[in-house]
Amino acid sequence: MQRRKYATDGHKHPVNVIHHEEATFGERLADGIASFIGSWRFLIIQTCLVAIWVSVNTLQATGRIHIDPFPYILLNLAFSTQPAYTGRCSCSRATASRRRTG
Repeated sequence: MQRRKYATDGHKHPVNVIHHEEATFGERLADGIASFIGSWRFLIIQTCLVAIWVSVNTLQATGRIHIDPFPYILLNLAFSTQPAYTGRCSCSRATASRRRTG
């Protein structure tokens, strides 16, 4: 599996090169996070983590593990807070994209 390049040498269009050269740390960070969140790698990792979480917490029925019983309140809390962080990154990325295109 190859990693994407986020450096300016991967961009051929002059506007993109200028944007990446002038981007602040926050803009570069938002681009990186938004790119990761939209990737298959993120979806696969998150799906595996949820499957593990549900599997481990269903062992609660046998009395061995008592972390987060069935309605999975902690898992729901994690899913509720995730958009608070990822939404800001994707909005910031969209705003930067609009500034770039006109």
